[in-house]
Amino acid sequence: MRRITLTVLFISGMTAMAFGQTCPPNIDFETGDFSSWECSIGTTTAANGKNQINLTPSPPTKSRHEILTTASMPTLDKYGRFPRLCPYGGKYSVQLGNDVTGAQAEGLSYTFIVPTTVDTFTFTYYYAVVFEDPGHDHSEQPRFYFTAYDVLTGEVINCASYDYVATGSIPGFEKSPTNPGVLFKKWSPTSLQ
Repeated sequence: MRRITLTVLFISGMTAMAFGQTCPPNIDFETGDFSSWECSIGTTTAANGKNQINLTPSPPTKSRHEILTTASMPTLDKYGRFPRLCPYGGKYSVQLGNDVTGAQAEGLSYTFIVPTTVDTFTFTYYYAVVFEDPGHDHSEQPRFYFTAYDVLTGEVINCASYDYVATGSIPGFEKSPTNPGVLFKKWSPTSLQ
């Protein structure tokens, strides 16, 4: 039995979907809430040249953990002009974070068991990222972090882990047409196998 925890920080939106298997409960947010997910809030600090994220579990926090639906306004992200609701399926997406400065951090995590009865397990999800590039030192820049790890061994699943730091040259990111100090990445798929 393999137990995996997904940790998501600084994400502008996410939907999740597993193909060929039964999805763990509400991993795709299709109940319209955060049930089965653990929300967290906190701050970031720069220590010894590293960006440290300090999170504490919390209930879903208004303006920091937001469920998006077809009724969510505005429908387009104001910086990237892409849909806030993932266009690749599902009725719900999640937005973490806001326009407030001050080293805030938001997180979501979900722990699930990989079925032992399947030879191949694939978890495909979509994510979009929007963050400011304020020109701080690397250790003080906004950051998007996603990781998956085996709870039993603590081993990080590298192919499913991303760590983006706001700089003007991140592959796959664009400068906002409405604010050149903001970088964004439109909805993109990735998989955990």
